Amino acid sequence: DTILLDGVRSILSLPLDENDEANPQTETTADHLAYMIYTSGTTGQPKGVMVEHHALVNLCFWHHDAFGMTAEDKSAKYAGFGFDASIWEMFPTWTIGAGLHVIDEAIRLDIIRLNEYFEE
Repeated sequence: DTILLDGVRSILSLPLDENDEANPQTETTADHLAYMIYTSGTTGQPKGVMVEHHALVNLCFWHHDAFGMTAEDKSAKYAGFGFDASIWEMFPTWTIGAGLHVIDEAIRLDIIRLNEYFEE
């Protein structure tokens, strides 16, 4: 299924499917795990970092406020998917309804092509 989010609409404002009687219920809380990412951090030793939903939501709200993000914005997904910075690129953009452009690997490390991409 494809859900188009345009204008002021959000996933929460969409009508229920004709087969739905109510919104699905979940046992998930703010303290549940949202994702886990592996990092070597400052120690140089690989370790898994567990991030709970409330921390991810706080990051998104901070990002929206700090950068004045709106649904009209466009953002770039530049960092590699295994890098923790990719979370900063994706989730705040998705949760505000802005556009996320994944930078093609062929131009990601080519400064001239990357600059042309951003200017276009």
